[in-house]
Amino acid sequence: MNDTSRFRRFFAYDVCLCALVGCGSNLGMTGGSVPVGAARLAAQVVSSDTSMPVPNAVITVTFGSSSVKTITDGDGRFILPNIAGASYKIAIAPPVGSRLTTAWEWTIPVPDGQHLQLLAELWSNSFDISKVQRVRVQGGDLREHVGEEGRIESHCFDGGNNDLGVHPSLLFTGNFGTLQSNGTIKGLSPGSGTVTAWLNNHTESVNVNVDP
Repeated sequence: MNDTSRFRRFFAYDVCLCALVGCGSNLGMTGGSVPVGAARLAAQVVSSDTSMPVPNAVITVTFGSSSVKTITDGDGRFILPNIAGASYKIAIAPPVGSRLTTAWEWTIPVPDGQHLQLLAELWSNSFDISKVQRVRVQGGDLREHVGEEGRIESHCFDGGNNDLGVHPSLLFTGNFGTLQSNGTIKGLSPGSGTVTAWLNNHTESVNVNVDP
């Protein structure tokens, strides 16, 4: 899929969800409402083992005492457009029989007016996440030019500094590039932001800069 068709697809999806979220609705499902604002969270849910998208995963978004639900599309994607800056608890339940964890849950601070991209990595339900003692982004900060692609290499380690073979989820803050399912960021315009790697409340953040 090229950049133009991807934009058209997300634009159409945004229009649909804006009609729901922007009116304080419940994403067409049971629950409360998401506060309206200028922030945006676009996400893709993938398997940590294969990097393949996870369609039909149930996404629960909780704000205060209210919660709303949506479902990932065929590419494992969902979007929350026009939301207010706040902290949102995102919980992901994969389809029954997927053998993926049902314990993915991250409270994400969304700055007002910012565009965030989330790559949610679901680990196998046989993996013991209590083994994770450290998350590391190899190579440190990322700097590239418009049109270039740079990959965020992230890993999880146990207390003995052994690589556990699972990838943390990634949160990219900034609307100057696209975060892809393999952790690659393509620079679309000059800008600066951050990427945070997360698993089991262990995090590490690095800066991302795109030059002209």
